[in-house]
Amino acid sequence: MESASHFVVRWVPSHRVRSVLTILASMRKIAVSALVIFILVVGGLKAREILDGLGWIPHHEVTATYIGQNGWMPGEYRDCIAVPTREGRLSPYVGVFGGYLSCDVEGHAKEDRSLMIPHHLSITFWGKITRSLAGGQSQGNGESAWRWSCRLNEASVTCWAVN
Repeated sequence: MESASHFVVRWVPSHRVRSVLTILASMRKIAVSALVIFILVVGGLKAREILDGLGWIPHHEVTATYIGQNGWMPGEYRDCIAVPTREGRLSPYVGVFGGYLSCDVEGHAKEDRSLMIPHHLSITFWGKITRSLAGGQSQGNGESAWRWSCRLNEASVTCWAVN
């Protein structure tokens, strides 16, 4: 018997086809990389929002603060009330925008704010400083308030959100 020759035909791409395939492979890598970067950025922003809601992100603000007439000693903790602006944010500009922090244990700031002069203090807030106004407690005078536990440091104040 005669043996039949088997020929295997193999397609070898031309130079142009190889160039196009290389470009397509590079574009695919770029597209996958861009998708991964997009997912990381969006995920990072969402993670920051979640961590901020849990109080794990500090916010540094100069805030109008009533401390009362009794001295507040460094290292001492006080329960404070933050009354936000109409936009739901703390503000250093009392009267102009309405936001302030009251750490006045005597209660003078609640009774008559005109008797007290606010101090503009550098405060580190652990918790959200921009919230919906529905999230605060009512003070009975129509103002919404947020409660904070605050410690006076040597040159600043640190506050942790209670509500």
